[in-house]
Amino acid sequence: MRLRITLKSESDNCQLPINYQYVVHSWIYSVLQKADAEFSQFLHDDGYRDRGKAFKFFHFSNLTGLPYQVKGDRIIFDTDYLHLTVGFLLPDAMQKFILGLFNKQRLVLGDKRSSAAFEVEEVQLLARPHFQTTMNYRAQTPLVISKKEVTDRYAQYLSPEDGRYEMCFINHMLQKYKIAVPQLVDEVSAEVDDFIAMQWKLQSAPRKKGVTIKEGTPQETQIIGYVYDFEFTAPPKIHQMAYDAGFGEKNSLGFGFCQLLN
Repeated sequence: MRLRITLKSESDNCQLPINYQYVVHSWIYSVLQKADAEFSQFLHDDGYRDRGKAFKFFHFSNLTGLPYQVKGDRIIFDTDYLHLTVGFLLPDAMQKFILGLFNKQRLVLGDKRSSAAFEVEEVQLLARPHFQTTMNYRAQTPLVISKKEVTDRYAQYLSPEDGRYEMCFINHMLQKYKIAVPQLVDEVSAEVDDFIAMQWKLQSAPRKKGVTIKEGTPQETQIIGYVYDFEFTAPPKIHQMAYDAGFGEKNSLGFGFCQLLN
């Protein structure tokens, strides 16, 4: 499911740091933790697990609002309203809790230099597209794919023009699917031909974008992704999962939010 959230500014000067993603991530997670006890326990204690590691399958778009301008490491919105789209991969029985959770919530974005306060004015449930085997997408936030070779101390962020990218993209998608939908592992095996036929094709020149997480703290780190258009061939259920949960890695930090192209 995807929600379009309208934020009304409570500040006279809506000036934000460009690297606002971690604050948005923290706000979404805090709202989810206030949810129904059953859902909160699922999110915090279980989530989706693989080898003991919990995955929080939500992701979000850039903040949008016009007009705006970028000055140095600040983005200045000259509007009272901003929009944020958030996608969730959740069991159907838990989706009913989500829509009302964000209504009238408050959010403060910023750092020590500048910040702005917002109230959620409207939450809309977006219609889910009809997914086909081959579909075209545009990465609106950086899409992250990494690979760690035996000789690497740290994983490398791959460019879409790297020869290893397609295989890493597909393998990550399959891993995410098997974690998110464990009851369908046998079904995956039964449809092995469909999954072997999965393909990813670059359709535009990729633009490299780095985002700094936890800026100004000892935990500061930069994550590298790319924005680009691509064609993806996979079973429709894989498309639906990626549309709800995000493409690539580090989705809950605001990476891999993609829109369908006509």
